Amino acid sequence: MSGDNFDDRLRYQTAEWVARVAVDYNYIIPGQAQPLKKGSVTGQARFHAPFDVEVSRQRAVRQACYEAAKKVVWALTEGW
Repeated sequence: MSGDNFDDRLRYQTAEWVARVAVDYNYIIPGQAQPLKKGSVTGQARFHAPFDVEVSRQRAVRQACYEAAKKVVWALTEGW
């Protein structure tokens, strides 16, 4: 046994990553000087990349953006 390998056959690799996005938003009504509402939200998605890391990362970023967009809509419409 040598270190983390058993008979130098097993290799450990990262199996899961996280994609995170941060969104700052300002809700402005035309003709008004001040924003009606402003804030920031984040979205994240976990992903595994068994074969193609780049494609998996792109899909995770898309999912993280979708999660952040839902939070923006919720923040803007919660008072209505």
